[in-house]
Amino acid sequence: MVGRLASAKVATDLGYGIEADPGPTGKLGHWKISGIPDAALAVHSKRAAEINQAVHERGFSNYQARQVAARDTRSPRRPATGLTRPHPFLPQLLYSLPIRRHNGRDGCRRCVRRAPQAQAGG
Repeated sequence: MVGRLASAKVATDLGYGIEADPGPTGKLGHWKISGIPDAALAVHSKRAAEINQAVHERGFSNYQARQVAARDTRSPRRPATGLTRPHPFLPQLLYSLPIRRHNGRDGCRRCVRRAPQAQAGG
């Protein structure tokens, strides 16, 4: 089992009742947990409301228009951390990690990581 069928099985195994959810176009073929009021779903479906509004403004109603509206109204992603460049010690940390040998051959040029050479001069 994969996808929708597997998630529906998990929901029923957990004791939830499920019912068919055809979606806004009537062809979706998903499922939803039965007994949840539509008003509660509307409160927690802000992104869906955003997409519905964009589709309605353009005068379309098919799933392709929903996909385009979803892409066009998506806010740009921001990095999860405030880091804009790698940590200065990252190369040293990477070189200190143990490396597995390729096919058990010692000296394989593809797999043996060499430590950075110190620069000559003074």
